[in-house]
Amino acid sequence: MKITLDQYQKMLVELELSDVLEMMVRSSGRDWAEVGRDVGWTEAVVNRIRDRNDPDYMPSSSRLEEFCVRTNSVLLADWLKARSIYRLNEIGLPRPEKGALTCQSIMFLVAPVMTHAGDLAGEVGRTVEEGAIEPKKKRRLTRQVLGVIDSGLKLLQRLSENGRNGIEHVREGMERRRAAKEERRSRKGGK
Repeated sequence: MKITLDQYQKMLVELELSDVLEMMVRSSGRDWAEVGRDVGWTEAVVNRIRDRNDPDYMPSSSRLEEFCVRTNSVLLADWLKARSIYRLNEIGLPRPEKGALTCQSIMFLVAPVMTHAGDLAGEVGRTVEEGAIEPKKKRRLTRQVLGVIDSGLKLLQRLSENGRNGIEHVREGMERRRAAKEERRSRKGGK
């Protein structure tokens, strides 16, 4: 049975952080003690994370990132995105004009790039650990790279639709920095 993205996000919104982390550990095929040790958490921290009576406890973001790597899952990122969308809708923030580039729209454009990059990093890490690149692994790595490129191109396209605030502005800045660097080099060579 297939579910839509909207259905998936509605299911995620109903979960608490401890539920999401529990699902990630279970799907990794590892146990909490092993994952916690790899992440650098003490047994007390693991117990606090799992404690449903302390729903406001949140481990540091760097440790959560490591947790995602160690469990080979980005479910946490999906959960955060779903909860954020839900809260934004709940608050009823005014929607920007169609086509307007906002901080919020950039966040939603960058999130897939980062998700795909994280997936790629995890796949590369596993490949390095295995020490060999078999044809199946090459195809998986290729899909991961294409995911990064595709989401990155969508971001670039969206930025370029916004004129000077977009890709042209970035290109101009890169050109100015390149010209300044060449000028500094020529001054050093002329002395």
